[in-house]
Parts: sequence; structure tokens; C-alpha cells
Amino acid sequence: MLENFDISEQVKALVIASIIEHISESKPLPDLTGVNLSNCSLIGLDLSGVCLEAANLDESYCYETNLSNANLRYVSLSGARLSHADLSEANLSNASLLYAKLNSTDLSNVNLNEANLYDADLCGANLSFADLSKAILTSAKLRGTDLAYTNFVGADLSDADLCGCDLSTAELTGVNFCRANLSRCDFGCANLRQVNFSEVEISGVSFNDSDLNEANLSQTEITSCDFGNARLSQVNFSEAKLHSVNFTAAELNETNFSQAEMCCCDFKYARLNQVDFSEGKLDLVNFSGANLSDANFIGAKFEVIDSLEFEGATLTNALFGNNEGITSELRTELISRGAIFVDVPDSLIEANTSQDTPNNSSNDTSAKVQTSAANLSVPLALIVNYADQQKNYITASQVQSAIPLFHKASLNEIRSYLLWLDSSGYGHTRVNEDEIEFILEYKELWF
Repeated sequence: MLENFDISEQVKALVIASIIEHISESKPLPDLTGVNLSNCSLIGLDLSGVCLEAANLDESYCYETNLSNANLRYVSLSGARLSHADLSEANLSNASLLYAKLNSTDLSNVNLNEANLYDADLCGANLSFADLSKAILTSAKLRGTDLAYTNFVGADLSDADLCGCDLSTAELTGVNFCRANLSRCDFGCANLRQVNFSEVEISGVSFNDSDLNEANLSQTEITSCDFGNARLSQVNFSEAKLHSVNFTAAELNETNFSQAEMCCCDFKYARLNQVDFSEGKLDLVNFSGANLSDANFIGAKFEVIDSLEFEGATLTNALFGNNEGITSELRTELISRGAIFVDVPDSLIEANTSQDTPNNSSNDTSAKVQTSAANLSVPLALIVNYADQQKNYITASQVQSAIPLFHKASLNEIRSYLLWLDSSGYGHTRVNEDEIEFILEYKELWF
């Protein structure tokens, strides 16, 4: 075993001569753990199955070298030339491959767990079925690389070049793609949960049927991409710029589009419950047939909009207010379909609600609560309607969580509303474990 020695050039030559002798005589290769073969030429040698654990192969020449099934754990191959080499099924966990040249290299089924491939050139390499979990691939070049069924879980691909790569079968949970080049990539059906795409320019990419739940796409520029049927719940698109993006039939519940700019985007039949579009810019955005229940459009600016963009959409408790581009006619229509405008006078809400309130003498409590709520300001009306639905004591925390208008409100502010409703005869409060609770009381004197 040649371990931890500072070997002179002459000794390096002897080691290589010994390796060549073992190969020519078909003898088992010696254990080369910790050997220093930096700057050496191993071109074309058959080193399959060799043990080079923790060896120093920096700047070595390994063109067309066979290192398949080799033990290369903790090996240092920084700056090594490994083009067209065979590293299939080798163990390179925790290896250092900074600036390594791996063009057209066979890395299929290789173990690169926690390896460092900073600025490595992997163009044209075969990484199918490889394990790159928690690997560092910052600034790596992967154009034309075979990534079929590659495991990238928790890997860092920030600033990497993946232009044109097919990642449709790769495992990508928790990957960092910050500032990466993802143009013309295929992510169809991929698992992209909790992936970071922040500050990325994404053009011509397919995310069809993929799972991006809890991903971060804040401050991204997305052009001509397809998210059809994708799962995008709790995704962060805040401050993103989206042009000609397809979200048809996608699931986007509780997703954040606040301050995003959208042009020619299609959300047809998408599920958009509790989505935040506040302070965004929406130009020619199609919401027809979408479920926008409890969505937040407060402060959103609509450049070009008409009723057809919301045709068939569910707008129950969708919040609007301080919007540009919405005509009074469209506003009235949206209110009639369940939307709430927080900047609309109570008289308009009351008039609209009275049209939908049954004019009979039945004891329909919910209808009475709706009529009563119409006489309140919007925040109080929302709390009364929520309390009516719960039929039990409610807390400020529950109101904050359940009603989008209060998501950013302080608990003390909500408690003040509960106390006001108590003092005004709409119900009564009690203190339970230091928390104020409110319950609605159904009194004929309300009406």
C-alpha cells in the first residue's frame, strides 16, 4: 500500500510501470490507496476495479482510461482529463472533480454522492442511473448529457448549463437551479418538489404533468413554457415575469404570484384556491373555467380584461380591490358571482347581496347571516360568514389562517374585530387559555 507519501516523479514512473506490468501479466492490481499520481498519464490503461481511495490524481491524463467498478472514494481528480473514459459503476462518493474534463465519459450507474464537480465539463457524458445526491455541480456544463433516471436529490446546480437536457425521468427533489441555463429542457413528469429556480431564465421548457409543489420560482423569467396538468401548490412565483405560459388544468392551490408580471398566460380550468395575485400585472390572462375560490387579486393591475377571461370561473370569496383596468360593469358581474371588492362601498355589496337573498319567510339562518353581513364592513362580514360556517367558537388564529384577507393581519387586529362583534350584539366572546374566542348568536333583532 502506497499511502500518504510525497512521491517524486521517478517513483511515480515506477508506480505506473508496476501498474502496466500487472495489467500485461493479468495480475490483480495493487492497492493504490492514497497514492500520488498527480499530473501523470494513465491514458488508455485498464484500471477496472482498482482501489484508488483518497488518491491524488489532480491534472492527470485519463483519456479513454477504464476505471469501471473502481473504488475512487475521496479521490482528488481536480483538473483531470477524463474524456471518453469508462467510469461506469465506479464509487466516486465525496470525490473532488473541480474543473475536470468529462466529455463523452461513461458515468452510468456511478456513485457521485456528495462529490464536488464545480465547473466540470460533462457535455455528452452518460450519467444515466447515476447517484449525484447532494453533489456540487455549480457552473457545471451538462449540454447533451444523458440524465435518464439520474438522482440529483439535494444537489447544487446553480449557474449550471443544462440547455436542451432531458430531465423527465430524473429525481430532482430539493435541487438548487438558481441562475442555471434551462433553455429547452424537458421536465415532463419529473419530481421537482422544493426545487429552487430563483433568478432563472426559463424558455421553451416543458413541465407538463410534473410535480413542483413547494418549489421556488421567485424572480424568474418564464417564456413559452408548458405547466399543463402540473402540480404547483404552495409554489413561490413572486416577482416572476411570465409570457405565453400555459397552466391549463394545473393545480396551483395556495401558490404565490404576488407582484408577478403576466402576459398571454392561460389558467383555463386550473385549480387556484387561495392563490395570491396581489400587486401583480395581468395582461391577457385567461382564467376561464378556473377555480379561484379565496384567491387574492387586491392591488392587481389588469391591462386588458373582459368578462370572457373569467367565463365559467368559480370566484367564491375571491378578493379584489384597488385594481386598475376593471370596469364597473365587470366589477358588478364579479361580485354577483361571489367575488368581494374590499374597496367597494357596503351599499353596493348590500344591494348585490339582497338580489340573491331568498324573499320568503323561512327560517334559513345562513341567508339571514348573509343579509346581516352585508350591512358590515368587508372584514367584519367575512368573519361573520366564517363564524356561521363553523357553528362553534372561533379564534383569531383560525380567522387569520382561513380567510385570505387576514393572512397578513396581526392577531391583535383580528381580536379587536371579534370584540367589536361581541359589543355590537352579533355574538359573544370568552377567554380560553389566554385566547379570545368568539361564537355567533342568531338573534332576530339583527335583521
